[in-house]
Amino acid sequence: DYWVLNAMTVKNHYSLPLISELINNLWGAQYFTKLDVSSLNFLTEISSSIVCMDLFTKFSYHYCSFAKSPQLPITYPLWWSTATYSVFWSECVMVHKQMGCSPYYATSGTHSLLPADIVEATYLQPPPNSLLSTTDLIVHRAINLQCHQEDLNHLHSNVLSAHHLATIHFEAEHTAMICDYNFQGSELVLMRNTRIEVTHNKKMKPCYLGPLVVISRNHGSTYIFCKLDGSVLHCPIAAFRLVPYFAREHIPVLSNAFDIDTS
Repeated sequence: DYWVLNAMTVKNHYSLPLISELINNLWGAQYFTKLDVSSLNFLTEISSSIVCMDLFTKFSYHYCSFAKSPQLPITYPLWWSTATYSVFWSECVMVHKQMGCSPYYATSGTHSLLPADIVEATYLQPPPNSLLSTTDLIVHRAINLQCHQEDLNHLHSNVLSAHHLATIHFEAEHTAMICDYNFQGSELVLMRNTRIEVTHNKKMKPCYLGPLVVISRNHGSTYIFCKLDGSVLHCPIAAFRLVPYFAREHIPVLSNAFDIDTS
């Protein structure tokens, strides 16, 4: 794997360092030697015409973006390898604007099983104040995937204990109910991953995806959603899979933010 990755960076056109230089400067040999090159190559940009990017061109873009994360210490160049997996996985399961779905969904036909129950999906990452850029959304998702112990401790602290109990009670009271909340445009919701229940029956606790932004409601009581960066989902979502996002009710959304006809 080392020699393959080193060869990939020899012919790059972006003045990126060779993998050998990265290993010498950033002390990351133990991580590079265990990388699965074939799986990482899958994380290239997918669009109407496949754009081929080498691994380190793509990583350098997200590395600079992820450096803004408050979860990283001041000496983040020495810690980048611990966050690499979360950044790549975050992009792999994120909806692409050109496709309307994530690369993971395009290849497997199902949503990924992210390690977040309703409490963690609601409170583990900071609530958005507006639509985010794709880079910022990757950063937020990567923070969520890492599940830092200090974040989990804060989540279960006395400050959030009341929210925690209220959310648990809400889920228990509405387990067997189809409740139509009549969500309006720009409201934030969580979507239950029902495919897990079909596959594993009731052996697993419900898992939720989101938050998602409501764009409009169809005549059949289904909703059109987008991600926080404005990527519109390729198919509408039934109302019974949706619950309110308690951390924040809605965010401002411009009427011309999406290239779709909601009429």
